[in-house]
Amino acid sequence: MKKIIILLLVFCLTVFAFAEDKPYRHGLSLNYGGPSSKFHAEYQYQLIAKEKHHLGVSAGVGYIFGGVGIPIGVQYRFGKIHQLETGLYYSQLASSVTTSFNISLRLGYRFNYKQFFAHAYVSPWMGVSYSGSPWMGFGIGMFLDSF
Repeated sequence: MKKIIILLLVFCLTVFAFAEDKPYRHGLSLNYGGPSSKFHAEYQYQLIAKEKHHLGVSAGVGYIFGGVGIPIGVQYRFGKIHQLETGLYYSQLASSVTTSFNISLRLGYRFNYKQFFAHAYVSPWMGVSYSGSPWMGFGIGMFLDSF
């Protein structure tokens, strides 16, 4: 019996020693500011999740001054725990009065801690049909793969 317990213990320790840290693919964040919205919820999916390179897409829905904003974007992040966050977003804006769209960039910092993350960024508008000053945003989120 002791030999079986020792063998199981050695096997478990060996498996844990050589286990790879599988990157998370699905994330959900709540943001203040950002691409054409005051508050928005954003779903993120990582298409490529290598050790330091992450390429993903995102879609969200948010509130903007009596209307709704729907940002859809492509993101690239570099780093492991501390990441440089870049992206390009297309946002459709709709209110009871009018509809418009814009294209915005994202440049920021993201901190990952276990299954949670926080980020802060600048998201300047490129003013296609909706002009405005650069937006700053920050948010917190969690990876959904951990559940």
